[in-house]
Amino acid sequence: MDGRRLYLDVAVADSIWVNGDRGRLVQVISNLLNNAAKFTDPGGRIELSATTRGTDAIIVVRDNGIGIEEDLLPTVFDLFKQGSRPQHSRNGGLGIGLTLARRLVELHHGAIQVYSAGRDRGSEFVVTLPTVVPPE
Repeated sequence: MDGRRLYLDVAVADSIWVNGDRGRLVQVISNLLNNAAKFTDPGGRIELSATTRGTDAIIVVRDNGIGIEEDLLPTVFDLFKQGSRPQHSRNGGLGIGLTLARRLVELHHGAIQVYSAGRDRGSEFVVTLPTVVPPE
């Protein structure tokens, strides 16, 4: 992100507890951040937020990058599915990262959704995970 002069804004609530595999959840968030960086032009903005809503943790990764065309939205989590890459991107990937992210989130009894208003309008990935009462 530094090399591409991307601005990362992080807003995380003080205390959010979920029952899960820390390494796998870090993998999900890292994947979403890496994708946002890959598809956001130099000088762009990426936002990471985490909060709670009711009994759910809500983690959002939003960018102002190239966005996702409407016809691709239903398939972005499909295995080996890839949209067009920006010309400056050297890291095309294999088309498994979002599939893996979805599966890992589902294994944690959560859900992941994607939103985009279309080409050049950015994208937003929302991960919802059940919260637990923190240990005393």
